[in-house]
Amino acid sequence: MRSKGGLRVVFIPRVEVKEGTTERTPKLLQILSDRYEVTAVPQSRFGKLIYDQKRSKLLRYILFPLDEMAMLLGALKALRRGGGLAFAEGSYFALVGVLAGKIASAPSVWDSHGDIVAFSKALGKSGAFTKANVVLERAIGGMASRMLVVSEVDRRAYGTLGLREEKIMVLPTCADMELVRSKAIDRSEARRRLGVPEGRKVVLFFGTLTYRPNMLAAKYIVEQLAPGIEGSGDTLLCIAGSGGFSEPVPENVRFLGFVPDLYVWLAAADVCVAPIWEGVGILTKVIDMLSMGKPVVVSPLAVEGIPELEHRVNCLIGRDRDDFMLQLRVLLADESLQAQLGNEGRMLVEASYSWQTTAPRLFAMLDELGQKAGR
Repeated sequence: MRSKGGLRVVFIPRVEVKEGTTERTPKLLQILSDRYEVTAVPQSRFGKLIYDQKRSKLLRYILFPLDEMAMLLGALKALRRGGGLAFAEGSYFALVGVLAGKIASAPSVWDSHGDIVAFSKALGKSGAFTKANVVLERAIGGMASRMLVVSEVDRRAYGTLGLREEKIMVLPTCADMELVRSKAIDRSEARRRLGVPEGRKVVLFFGTLTYRPNMLAAKYIVEQLAPGIEGSGDTLLCIAGSGGFSEPVPENVRFLGFVPDLYVWLAAADVCVAPIWEGVGILTKVIDMLSMGKPVVVSPLAVEGIPELEHRVNCLIGRDRDDFMLQLRVLLADESLQAQLGNEGRMLVEASYSWQTTAPRLFAMLDELGQKAGR
C-alpha cells in the first residue's frame, strides 16, 4: 500500500466504521481512508430522522432538503481545498456529491447500490416513487464523472435508462479475506462457544428482517423449509438478524436476533441458505457465506448478481421454493458434496469477490480521475 498523498477524497456521507464490518459503505470508507486523504461529510442533525420510516412522511420530506443543503455546504468546503473528488453512496447522497463536484469543478463518483426499478419493486414502492427516482438517477448519472454498480445486471439496467455504459464500472460488494482469515475458528470451538451439540446439524440464514426480501425468506424458512426437512436428522435452522418475527415458530427453527460476531455462527454452521426470491444487486450474504468456505443453497436471484455461481460446482441452486427444499435435503445428506462446494465457493470469492482483488481496480479509476482533473 502506498503512503497517503496526492488525491483527496470527499466521502458522502460519514458513517461509522466498525471493526469487522462487511457492509459496503463502511467498508469502502475504510478502504479509501487506508489509501487516500479522506474527508467524510456528516449528515445534519436531522439525518437519522429523515431516513426513519416510522416518522411522519411529511416531516421527513420537509427536512430532506435541509439535510441535503447542509451536506452540500460541507462537501463544497472540503472540495475547495483543492485536488479532490467527491465519492457518494446511494442516490440521495450522490445528488449532493455530483452537485458539489459541478460547483467546485471537481470529479464525482456515484456508488449505486442497486437498480432503482428493481429496488422499488422489491420494496413494494408506488409507481410515482419509481418514476420520480428514475428521473433523479438519470440526472445524477448524467452529471457524475463515473458510476459504480455492484453487478453486470445493474450495469445493463442503468444502460436502459439512458446512462452511458462506458462511464459505468462494475465493482461488486466483496469479502475482506484478510478479515475472514483473522476471524476463522475451528467448527468445534465455535459450537462450544455457542452451546451447539456436536451431533446437531446447523443451517444458517442471516439478514435484517426489516428488509422485505429477508422477511419473506424467514417466512419461507419457518412455513416451508422447516417442516420439509424434519426427516433430515437433528437439524436446526438458525436465522440471525435484527427485526421481529411475530408468527409461531417450529421447534427446529431458532431466531438469534442481532449477532455481534456473525463469523462465529458461520464457523459453526454445516450449511448456509439464501432463499431470496426478490431484491436488487448482489447478495452480499452469499459472498460472506462462500468466503467462510460454507456450502450454500441459493435462489436463482443470487446468480443474477454472482454469475459465476454454478449448480453442483460451487453451490446448489433451488429453481423454485419446492426445488430449494429438495436441494437442501440433498446437501445435508452428503458431506463430501458439502466439502466440495465449500472449497470451490471460497476459491471463487478469493479470485473474484475479495476486496484484495478488486480494490486495485477502484484505485486505478480514482487515480485516473484525479490526474485528469489536475491537468
